Amino acid sequence: VIGLATYVYITRFSWAAKAPIFISYKHNMKEQALQVKKGLEARGFKVWIDEQSTPGQDWRSEISEAIQSSIAVVFLLTDKSIESKFCREEIFFAAAYNKPIFTLIYDAKAFNALSGAPSTG
Repeated sequence: VIGLATYVYITRFSWAAKAPIFISYKHNMKEQALQVKKGLEARGFKVWIDEQSTPGQDWRSEISEAIQSSIAVVFLLTDKSIESKFCREEIFFAAAYNKPIFTLIYDAKAFNALSGAPSTG
């Protein structure tokens, strides 16, 4: 399995180098999402995060276009994000556009729920 850094490094020297990495997260994780954004930008990557959305805009269209033009999607996995209709839509869009999805696990219970592993408390 190829990691995010390796994938982006390989594609960095292609047309995709101009494409941003899309960050998908539930808004209760905004601080963590901004930390991921800052880390990626510090390494020279462009990042798209929905803090850039403007109220009143067709945000579904904006999100879909942002994912379509991205090089990859980073998904912040928590119990709230897997329950979120909007996060699920973002992952659906990413899969529909054949974008690699890299998951950052912030909640072991959420991971266990997705993997079918028993919860450890």
